[in-house]
Amino acid sequence: MPEFAILIRGLSFTECPRWHDGRLYLSDFYTHRVLTVAIDGTTETLAHVPNSPLDWDSWPMAGC
Repeated sequence: MPEFAILIRGLSFTECPRWHDGRLYLSDFYTHRVLTVAIDGTTETLAHVPNSPLDWDSWPMAGC
């Protein structure tokens, strides 16, 4: 059976997870950001959104 590991902590309310090109793309509703998490736990914030990052996966930068 595969083992599970926590890759990131401290998120508030995540939405729209998408796996693409070796990274998990998701939005964090209450911190107003879109971010990626790699399998090694490396994170990158792609955008800070003034309001809630709803429907971010349709943005051109999403690339999915």
